[in-house]
Amino acid sequence: MEFLRDILGDALYAEVQSKLKGQKDVKLANLADGGYVSREKFLAVERQTNELQNSIANTQSTEALHSTIEKLQAENNQAKSEYEAKLLLHKKDAAIASAITSTRAKNERAVRALLDESKIVYQDGKVTGLSEQLGALSQTDGYLFDRASDTGVSGNPSNAEIPAQDMEKLSDKDYYKRSGF
Repeated sequence: MEFLRDILGDALYAEVQSKLKGQKDVKLANLADGGYVSREKFLAVERQTNELQNSIANTQSTEALHSTIEKLQAENNQAKSEYEAKLLLHKKDAAIASAITSTRAKNERAVRALLDESKIVYQDGKVTGLSEQLGALSQTDGYLFDRASDTGVSGNPSNAEIPAQDMEKLSDKDYYKRSGF
């Protein structure tokens, strides 16, 4: 309140000071330097500041969530690719095993060890490059494949191919041999 002494003079200043003494509802301030702001104005600016700070925090949280989502999507795509590659490999292995079995190989592992699997391609459920290798193996290493005919036990003709009268002429030993006992 000292700033009023120069403006009002000593007498008037003393009178104002005595009248304001004990008045708690009245406060005097020099607003010329901009040091005083009304409460409403202060609260409005404070509210706006808080909103902006919350907005910045939400933006940072949103950016962090987007970053996390992108990271998880990348990991998911990688896991999917790995799964599809493993699934394709299993399908290829199963197709090779099935083809080896259909050639009547005596030992699948032995035949498979002689194959050049880098030349075998599995695509769209079909295997290419395998039948050529299996054909070549059956020519060069025929002992790996069962050459017995499908006509009976141990390569013997089935009983249906032997006329009934000839079956009666067989000895007991030959009869049981042909019948599979």
